[in-house]
Amino acid sequence: MKKALIVILMLLALISAYQYQKPILTTEEAIVQAYEYLLDPPDGYGDNLIPTKELEEMWPVHTRLTMKHGFYSEMVNRRSWEVTFKYDGKEPMVILDAITGEFIMIYGPLN
Repeated sequence: MKKALIVILMLLALISAYQYQKPILTTEEAIVQAYEYLLDPPDGYGDNLIPTKELEEMWPVHTRLTMKHGFYSEMVNRRSWEVTFKYDGKEPMVILDAITGEFIMIYGPLN
């Protein structure tokens, strides 16, 4: 019984360590994913965000990896990518989940 308890505690320690140190998207992957969200914006953001330039023409792109807010997010080290593009007088910031690449939101000067 004592060995089983030790094995269970070791497994829990390994799982929590993995949850804390999950691999995140690289900067390049985050930029490409954010650009794809601008090309096909989610419902509610309108079509005025669609860039007229190719991704290679919009450099420099500003990126920032930030910590998500909230008790659980801080406890398991959840992060988000903030990717800012500048084109045609617009400066949208696309926010993505750093682990999955899922869309969170777009904000910034959009007109």
